[in-house]
Amino acid sequence: MKETLNLLYQGESLSQEAAYKLMTSIGEGQYSHEELASLLTVYNMRDIRPEELLGFRKAMIDMSLRVNLPKDAIDIVGTGGDGKDTFNISTLSCFVVAGAGFKIVKHGNYSASSVSGSSHMMEHFGYSFSNKEAKLQADLERSGICFLHAPLFHPAMKHIVPVRKALKVRTIFNIMGPLINPAQPNYALYGTYNQETAQLYHETLKNESLAYGIVNSLDGYDEVSLTGQALLIRKQEEEVLSPADFGFSTLDAAQIKGGGNVEENAKIFLSVLKGEATDAQTEVVLANAALALLCLQPEKSLEDCVQQAKESLKSKNALVVFNLAEKRKEVAQHKETQSIDDFTKSPYFDREVYSAKTQLLHPHSSGIIAEFKRKSPSKGWIFEEAIAEEVGPAYQNAGAACISVLTDEAFFGGTLEDLIHIRRQVEIPILRKEFIIDEYQLYEAKAMGADFILLIAEVLSTDEIKSLSKKAKELGLEVLMELHGEDQLPKICDSLDMVGINNRNLETFEVDLDRSIKMLEYIPNDFAKIAESGISGADEVLKLKQAGFDGFLIGENFMKTHQPGVALKSFMEEIFGK
Repeated sequence: MKETLNLLYQGESLSQEAAYKLMTSIGEGQYSHEELASLLTVYNMRDIRPEELLGFRKAMIDMSLRVNLPKDAIDIVGTGGDGKDTFNISTLSCFVVAGAGFKIVKHGNYSASSVSGSSHMMEHFGYSFSNKEAKLQADLERSGICFLHAPLFHPAMKHIVPVRKALKVRTIFNIMGPLINPAQPNYALYGTYNQETAQLYHETLKNESLAYGIVNSLDGYDEVSLTGQALLIRKQEEEVLSPADFGFSTLDAAQIKGGGNVEENAKIFLSVLKGEATDAQTEVVLANAALALLCLQPEKSLEDCVQQAKESLKSKNALVVFNLAEKRKEVAQHKETQSIDDFTKSPYFDREVYSAKTQLLHPHSSGIIAEFKRKSPSKGWIFEEAIAEEVGPAYQNAGAACISVLTDEAFFGGTLEDLIHIRRQVEIPILRKEFIIDEYQLYEAKAMGADFILLIAEVLSTDEIKSLSKKAKELGLEVLMELHGEDQLPKICDSLDMVGINNRNLETFEVDLDRSIKMLEYIPNDFAKIAESGISGADEVLKLKQAGFDGFLIGENFMKTHQPGVALKSFMEEIFGK
């Protein structure tokens, strides 16, 4: 190290090979904390050269735990160290881009120089860090995003962590961190804290196959801040963007300031996803998400990409992606308070279920699965004061074939208690409608009195659907799987009882019955076929029934009247009067 330091003190630079050997020696723990602090200080006194960064980067990647994940994904990551103390803009942008239908392989860490790094935020929300490829693959397929917590993939860096923490300033590792994603996805949006680093990245990456964007706000943010102009470098071009290029006004720095701790930044994080943030907070996230979308779709205009990002937030698709990550935390908390053995002692656990499939296929069935829900992601509160033990019997008396009960609180304002209250009042099949991702939730459903459960193909892998549906059948529950597109048809398996088709296009939230009818021809006749979402008129039910659907899941149309039983009765009269 002494020779290397003397060389650097004299203003010389390392060759790519020498840089590679130096970083490898650091990873092997060959140097003291004092030597490492001296090295980091040197590189804080002068800029790192492209050949040095290439050598350091190659060594870091070679020493990392590599994972084989889909390459058609993007990482959105900044160097940090800009001293601006914004909230977690790049991490939020990941959820917006995932909500637009793209895969995110996010590489991140705890912040060494601010209150809230990406790992702080993910950990706060209960994300379980892992370096197991199967788990990361499942996360990616389930929600479109997985998170690679850097310390789990770069064990060699344990020697440098104490030094970085002690220095509490940005170092060359801020520069290297974004470049060493162990999955090496084909797309990346990098944020840098100055123009020199942006140019350094470009010189380092320009000969690689990676499709990248590098952004630096000219007033020192490692992301688009909308507080002024921003430099954007792509492989073949370089441009300076103003807030107006995104369709937004110029912001003040105070408008995008983060909180004083992780908890305060988490509140901002959620408010953006829920549509409750300030315009400034939302717009700065949209701008960064739009640049990531532009990296993924270079043929599109920036204006189109901003619109895509807006749709992801407006439709609540970004929130859905986040909620799936949050659902894991919720299930883990439930496991701590109630065991599977506890569920087996429920009076409902060993009862024979009411068959939803039989009910829906009966020639005199109404086919209506009437839904109990207080709110929706797209509409907010529909009937906040709704009382489950009143609505359930009203639905049964009005002629519902089955009742669907939303038990997700964050999105739909529901609880497991709602299901229990309705079970006590009715003698028709009840669907537990929930983001089911764990076998534990199946035991919950059986113990609370559900007769069938929903599996959402959009958020579960084929193997997960097979495993969960098989376990549900073992417990005596029937299974409805919901499809959103033809690409999910291969996920249909023998252990299902019913297949539902969601009538909404999740990108635009528009209802398209003809699309659902077209998909119907690919559903085997062994399954009861359910049309879900956006049904508001008797004519629509008749059209779907004539096309071959057996059941019709309808909720908002009844709940919004605040007299759902009366609304269902009137709806039934309109159907059978025609």
